[in-house]
Amino acid sequence: MRVVLPLLLLALGCTAEDLPLDPEGATADLSALDIRTRLEPDQMWEGLTARAISWRFLSFSPLQKTISAVGSFQITFVNTHLERTWQSQVTIRFRGADGTLHIPETPLGNLSVTADSTVAVRENFILEVKDPTAANAIEQMTIVLF
Repeated sequence: MRVVLPLLLLALGCTAEDLPLDPEGATADLSALDIRTRLEPDQMWEGLTARAISWRFLSFSPLQKTISAVGSFQITFVNTHLERTWQSQVTIRFRGADGTLHIPETPLGNLSVTADSTVAVRENFILEVKDPTAANAIEQMTIVLF
Protein backbone atom coordinates (compact mmCIF):
# COMPACT_ATOMS: atom_id res chain seq x y z
CA MET A 1 0.00 0.00 0.00
CA ARG A 2 2.90 2.38 0.71
CA VAL A 3 4.10 2.10 -2.88
CA VAL A 4 0.63 2.30 -4.41
CA LEU A 5 -0.30 5.69 -2.84
CA PRO A 6 2.68 7.63 -4.31
CA LEU A 7 2.11 5.99 -7.70
CA LEU A 8 -1.57 6.86 -7.55
CA LEU A 9 -0.74 10.48 -6.67
CA LEU A 10 1.73 10.74 -9.54
CA ALA A 11 -0.79 9.22 -11.96
CA LEU A 12 -3.37 11.81 -10.92
CA GLY A 13 -0.88 14.66 -11.30
CA CYS A 14 -0.87 15.46 -7.57
CA THR A 15 1.99 15.87 -5.19
CA ALA A 16 1.95 15.31 -1.45
CA GLU A 17 2.06 19.11 -0.98
CA ASP A 18 -1.37 19.36 -2.65
CA LEU A 19 -3.02 17.15 -0.05
CA PRO A 20 -4.30 18.22 3.36
CA LEU A 21 -2.03 17.12 6.19
CA ASP A 22 -4.97 15.50 7.99
CA PRO A 23 -7.66 14.50 5.49
CA GLU A 24 -9.66 12.76 8.22
CA GLY A 25 -10.11 15.91 10.31
CA ALA A 26 -10.83 18.60 7.73
CA THR A 27 -10.52 21.41 10.24
CA ALA A 28 -7.65 21.42 12.69
CA ASP A 29 -8.90 24.13 15.06
CA LEU A 30 -12.05 25.80 13.79
CA SER A 31 -12.05 28.19 16.76
CA ALA A 32 -9.04 29.94 15.17
CA LEU A 33 -11.18 30.93 12.16
CA ASP A 34 -13.71 33.75 12.36
CA ILE A 35 -16.91 32.19 10.95
CA ARG A 36 -19.21 35.17 11.49
CA THR A 37 -21.24 36.36 8.51
CA ARG A 38 -19.80 39.54 7.01
CA LEU A 39 -21.95 42.02 5.12
CA GLU A 40 -20.82 44.17 2.21
CA PRO A 41 -22.36 47.39 0.84
CA ASP A 42 -24.32 47.32 -2.41
CA GLN A 43 -22.25 47.49 -5.59
CA MET A 44 -23.66 49.19 -8.68
CA TRP A 45 -22.97 49.25 -12.38
CA GLU A 46 -25.03 50.94 -15.08
CA GLY A 47 -28.34 49.07 -14.91
CA LEU A 48 -27.22 46.34 -12.50
CA THR A 49 -27.08 46.36 -8.70
CA ALA A 50 -25.60 43.71 -6.42
CA ARG A 51 -27.27 43.83 -3.02
CA ALA A 52 -27.69 41.68 0.08
CA ILE A 53 -24.01 40.73 -0.27
CA SER A 54 -22.72 38.50 2.50
CA TRP A 55 -19.94 35.97 3.01
CA ARG A 56 -18.36 33.84 5.70
CA PHE A 57 -15.79 31.16 6.28
CA LEU A 58 -17.05 27.67 7.04
CA SER A 59 -13.91 25.64 7.71
CA PHE A 60 -10.27 25.18 6.78
CA SER A 61 -7.83 22.38 6.12
CA PRO A 62 -4.11 22.69 6.76
CA LEU A 63 -1.87 22.24 3.73
CA GLN A 64 1.92 21.94 3.72
CA LYS A 65 2.69 25.64 4.35
CA THR A 66 -0.75 27.30 4.11
CA ILE A 67 -4.41 26.58 4.76
CA SER A 68 -7.29 25.99 2.40
CA ALA A 69 -10.22 28.02 3.75
CA VAL A 70 -13.71 27.09 2.58
CA GLY A 71 -16.47 29.67 2.68
CA SER A 72 -19.84 30.65 1.29
CA PHE A 73 -21.20 33.86 -0.22
CA GLN A 74 -24.59 35.23 -1.25
CA ILE A 75 -25.38 38.02 -3.71
CA THR A 76 -28.67 39.27 -5.13
CA PHE A 77 -28.31 40.84 -8.57
CA VAL A 78 -31.03 43.27 -9.70
CA ASN A 79 -31.31 44.30 -13.36
CA THR A 80 -32.99 47.71 -13.53
CA HIS A 81 -33.06 47.81 -17.34
CA LEU A 82 -36.64 47.38 -18.52
CA GLU A 83 -35.71 45.97 -21.93
CA ARG A 84 -32.14 44.66 -21.77
CA THR A 85 -30.79 41.37 -20.39
CA TRP A 86 -27.56 41.78 -18.45
CA GLN A 87 -24.85 39.27 -19.43
CA SER A 88 -21.25 39.22 -18.29
CA GLN A 89 -18.51 37.23 -16.68
CA VAL A 90 -18.35 37.65 -12.92
CA THR A 91 -15.82 36.80 -10.22
CA ILE A 92 -15.19 37.75 -6.63
CA ARG A 93 -12.06 39.09 -4.94
CA PHE A 94 -11.12 39.47 -1.29
CA ARG A 95 -8.88 42.18 0.15
CA GLY A 96 -6.95 41.87 3.40
CA ALA A 97 -6.38 44.61 5.97
CA ASP A 98 -2.83 45.04 4.60
CA GLY A 99 -4.17 45.49 1.05
CA THR A 100 -3.33 41.97 -0.10
CA LEU A 101 -5.61 40.78 -2.90
CA HIS A 102 -6.90 37.20 -2.52
CA ILE A 103 -8.44 35.40 -5.48
CA PRO A 104 -10.66 32.47 -4.52
CA GLU A 105 -11.73 29.46 -6.54
CA THR A 106 -15.48 29.48 -7.09
CA PRO A 107 -17.93 28.00 -9.61
CA LEU A 108 -19.38 31.47 -10.27
CA GLY A 109 -18.51 32.52 -13.82
CA ASN A 110 -21.30 33.61 -16.14
CA LEU A 111 -24.05 35.97 -15.07
CA SER A 112 -27.29 36.51 -16.96
CA VAL A 113 -30.12 38.57 -15.50
CA THR A 114 -33.14 39.15 -17.72
CA ALA A 115 -34.62 42.62 -18.06
CA ASP A 116 -36.35 43.99 -14.97
CA SER A 117 -35.64 40.89 -12.85
CA THR A 118 -33.61 39.59 -9.93
CA VAL A 119 -31.19 36.65 -9.58
CA ALA A 120 -30.00 35.34 -6.22
CA VAL A 121 -26.62 33.60 -6.20
CA ARG A 122 -25.30 31.43 -3.39
CA GLU A 123 -22.00 29.63 -3.93
CA ASN A 124 -19.03 28.27 -2.03
CA PHE A 125 -15.45 29.36 -2.44
CA ILE A 126 -12.01 28.00 -1.61
CA LEU A 127 -9.24 30.38 -0.68
CA GLU A 128 -5.62 29.49 0.02
CA VAL A 129 -4.07 31.78 2.64
CA LYS A 130 -1.12 31.65 5.02
CA ASP A 131 -3.08 30.78 8.17
CA PRO A 132 -6.38 31.45 10.00
CA THR A 133 -5.06 34.85 11.15
CA ALA A 134 -4.56 35.90 7.52
CA ALA A 135 -8.07 34.67 6.67
CA ASN A 136 -9.54 36.61 9.60
CA ALA A 137 -7.75 39.76 8.40
CA ILE A 138 -9.73 39.80 5.15
CA GLU A 139 -11.92 42.89 5.31
CA GLN A 140 -13.68 43.14 1.98
CA MET A 141 -15.28 41.08 -0.77
CA THR A 142 -15.77 42.80 -4.12
CA ILE A 143 -17.52 41.68 -7.26
CA VAL A 144 -15.77 42.10 -10.60
CA LEU A 145 -17.74 42.10 -13.86
CA PHE A 146 -15.99 41.83 -17.22
